[in-house]
Amino acid sequence: MNPRIEVCIAFILAFGTFSPAAEPPPDLARRVAQREAASEAERSRYTYKQSLTLEEFDHRGRKGGLYQERREVIFLANGERTEQMIGRPVSTLKNLRMTEEDFHDMREIQPLLFTTDRLSFYETKTKGDELMDGVDCWVLQVRPRQLLEGMRMFEGLFCR
Repeated sequence: MNPRIEVCIAFILAFGTFSPAAEPPPDLARRVAQREAASEAERSRYTYKQSLTLEEFDHRGRKGGLYQERREVIFLANGERTEQMIGRPVSTLKNLRMTEEDFHDMREIQPLLFTTDRLSFYETKTKGDELMDGVDCWVLQVRPRQLLEGMRMFEGLFCR
């Protein structure tokens, strides 16, 4: 699997509203990173169920096979994170072969949280403003400064 994950996602982080004609703050990337760090700290305390569904399509766009599993993620009294499979995984995949690295990525790689400790790994550039779900926001382009072996990096857009 390619060590660089390229996706384009949009996050709306509620710091208040702004006029689209207003200039974005010069420290927009830092503000986004601080907010994301707070979100990451909160998320690390949640118990949740994780459903994984992978659909396989043929060359005509018709569904071919399916892989599904459900896990419960809980935290023990000592704060340790643990997972438990709910039921058995279901697989009708015909052409796709999943590796252990694929399964690890699907279970462990969470949506990018652009936190303060990751900020130095990225170049950022303000790309204007946009209306997202009825909210005015600034668009921040993010790309890795350098690709490092074994690291999962993000390249895409944040909307703040």
